[in-house]
Amino acid sequence: QVFTEEAVVAMTRKGEGFHLKTEDQSYTARRVLLATGGKAGPAYWCSVDGYTLAKSLGHQVTKTLPVLTGVICENLPKALKGVRVKGRLTLYWEEEPVFVEAGEVQLTDYGISGICVFNLSRYLVYRDERRLSPYTITLDIHPGESFYPFLMKQYEYFGESHCLDLLGGMLKPPLAKWVLSQWGMTGTQPLKDCTPEDFARLEECLHALVMKPSRVMGFKMAQCTAGGIPWDEVNPLTLESRLVPGLYFAGEILDYDGPCGGYNLDYAFRTGRQAAVAALSK
Repeated sequence: QVFTEEAVVAMTRKGEGFHLKTEDQSYTARRVLLATGGKAGPAYWCSVDGYTLAKSLGHQVTKTLPVLTGVICENLPKALKGVRVKGRLTLYWEEEPVFVEAGEVQLTDYGISGICVFNLSRYLVYRDERRLSPYTITLDIHPGESFYPFLMKQYEYFGESHCLDLLGGMLKPPLAKWVLSQWGMTGTQPLKDCTPEDFARLEECLHALVMKPSRVMGFKMAQCTAGGIPWDEVNPLTLESRLVPGLYFAGEILDYDGPCGGYNLDYAFRTGRQAAVAALSK
């Protein structure tokens, strides 16, 4: 029998089975599979009720966070909205790199987005009371390519040009102005007044534009939830609870999150089948 549009509001142990209560009805079951999803994408009818039901039977739920989502960077100019740039992102905790990935970065009115940004968001974790302040993100516009010979030729042949003219010939205007601000030069300063040290500093900027993340976009925009039912409370072969025999878990309610590329969908389908087969064969 299939019953729809009946949210389970309470679940208790009854002998070797379970008693489930909805708003209007009550049911008994020998086995229960919780596949309610996580907190991400509430518009797609994921429900956090599964966490509550699992807790009521003695399970823990690790801290849940929105991942595979955009990152808010408060130091980015609003004028960068709509600019896309290919490059390499590196995430640092203080001075230690914790994530590196190349791809297309989309600059928005709130910060950065794109596949490599989504994957980076999985590593932005509050480790202490400083929240995300110890993190720094750098963007390398042209990984592995040296700009210095080009910059010196511009200095030699176009010394009367201004710094903004130089960058405007390489980058889109809003991006050029952002680089100029990190370089520490004025747009009207002639190239002939720049020193080799100035161009060396520009080279460093182009390979490490600095962004300071303050938070990630919330669950409404996230594609996945980090955290959930811890794996040490679940049999990895059957996905049956180690604490409550006959209770199974599948999908995002478990503490798993993978990168972009179909990993989370594959995980949801695979664990759903794995748990269902195990429950039916018991």
